[in-house]
Amino acid sequence: MVEIAKVFKVAQSTVKKSLEEAAKSGIIDKIEKMEGDLISDLVPLALAVYTDKLTNEKDVFVAKDVIDKMVKLGDRHSNKNQSDKRLGLEAYIAAKKLERERHEADVKEKYSKSPIIEATTIEPEQIAETSVGEDSE
Repeated sequence: MVEIAKVFKVAQSTVKKSLEEAAKSGIIDKIEKMEGDLISDLVPLALAVYTDKLTNEKDVFVAKDVIDKMVKLGDRHSNKNQSDKRLGLEAYIAAKKLERERHEADVKEKYSKSPIIEATTIEPEQIAETSVGEDSE
């Protein structure tokens, strides 16, 4: 939205409102359908031209272009998978951290009122008063 607002020199709120109105009125759905129809009509024609150029004319430039596009699609697919894996790992780590924090909070709550814990709790002042290595008799 920021880029659109800059290009058309309008406020971001104006862009947001316009997009929301377009979505409510169905304009965005119509555009997406038209785009899909256009692609589904043109792709088979383009592939037929590529096939003709490769098989009948043995066009080296077309062959190179096909290979270049395949490499780009492969890279895009590879980058998406890496991104998904990273996101999956980040989500897993975040979930484990949250699980650990909840467990620690449950343990603290469960045992904080225990008479054993209260009896063995040492305050910092008590540690300072005790000297190491002294025998108490």
